[in-house]
Amino acid sequence: MATNAAGQLVGTYDGEIVAGRYAGASLNNIVIEPNTDVTACFASPGLTQTIGTATWTFIGL
Repeated sequence: MATNAAGQLVGTYDGEIVAGRYAGASLNNIVIEPNTDVTACFASPGLTQTIGTATWTFIGL
């Protein structure tokens, strides 16, 4: 699920790992990408790139 909160993209993703070393565990991933150039949307080409942080939590290892 992704939302736009106060000019920043906040994404939360949850799921089960089905293959590989961590199969059977769950993963929670939270991504936050702030928009540091709010005026970019006023002219072409608009906001073309963001950068931010991600937090990965493995559950049930």
